[in-house]
Amino acid sequence: MKTFPDLFNSPIAISNQHDFLSSKEIEEVLKFTKNLSSEGSKVYNPSQDDNTLNTDVRVSNIKWIPKVEEIRWLYAKIYQKIHEDNSWLWQFKLKEDFEQIQYTEYYGEQKGQYDWHVDIGLNTHCFRKISVTLQLSNPSEYEGGYLQLNSFGNIDPQHLENTPGNPQYIKTIKKQKGTITIFPSFTPHRVSPVTKGTRKSLVIWVGGCAFK
Repeated sequence: MKTFPDLFNSPIAISNQHDFLSSKEIEEVLKFTKNLSSEGSKVYNPSQDDNTLNTDVRVSNIKWIPKVEEIRWLYAKIYQKIHEDNSWLWQFKLKEDFEQIQYTEYYGEQKGQYDWHVDIGLNTHCFRKISVTLQLSNPSEYEGGYLQLNSFGNIDPQHLENTPGNPQYIKTIKKQKGTITIFPSFTPHRVSPVTKGTRKSLVIWVGGCAFK
């Protein structure tokens, strides 16, 4: 009888590290993004085969961080972290670079949110394998705005918020400035509505060859 090989990776694992970025590094990021052009966030619309505004699903403003020398340190630091985690958790075949970093702001007065979704999809999104979220705001600066993942993957409870009433597989990441969360792009996740203040974060995706 045919048997499966021994387990050699953790395809639904979630990586979480507090204090990945220091307050000084976050100040540098926010200073750099201040003068970048902003746009309303969009979601992919299969019926129109393009990206459109859909405030039922996503409400936020975004900026794209260019790959220039001034901010190269940020790309290098995140890149190293991704590949370290991938080497012992998922072992996906990744390309040597990743998409531009997205800076995102969710505003309480707009009930900013990004409802349940996955980052892998059609067209160029089909190559995404790893997703990254990096918190830039102090928890005292906003209310709501939790990163939640629908996953049975194990994660140390010290990284999680207690959210009574949620099923066990809904992982609510603790709000903490400088925290980086890395997970497979096929993991359903959301940012719950921000009800007060402003939530600032970075989002990154890394792709590779087709899943095989």
